[in-house]
Amino acid sequence: MTLATSAGNGLRVIEYAGPGAGIAAAYAGWLLARMGAHVTRLTSAVITPQAPAGPVQLACEALAIGKAGATVSTDAQAMVAQLAQCDVFLCDAPQTFAESGFAPQSLCERLPQLVVGI
Repeated sequence: MTLATSAGNGLRVIEYAGPGAGIAAAYAGWLLARMGAHVTRLTSAVITPQAPAGPVQLACEALAIGKAGATVSTDAQAMVAQLAQCDVFLCDAPQTFAESGFAPQSLCERLPQLVVGI
């Protein structure tokens, strides 16, 4: 079973997996990948100090199986360009995006075709 868009292509999903991300987006991305969607885990190009891996981080890594990975800069232009190429954006760390110059809620205005899961 492959999830399809109205254009007939497979569903393209970007899952935010950078600083502040929790398990909700990772699990939703894992479910969509299991159903045939092309899921890309988006990590930040900003290097953050490594904290010891906790249970949530370990679970997120386990849920990364079957997903592609990508790193982009955190500036708003690069993020919007990346998100314009997908159908669904999964983000359970909206405060991270507010700090980088835009909030996920504003994506609905910029990219009306994008489904944003916050």
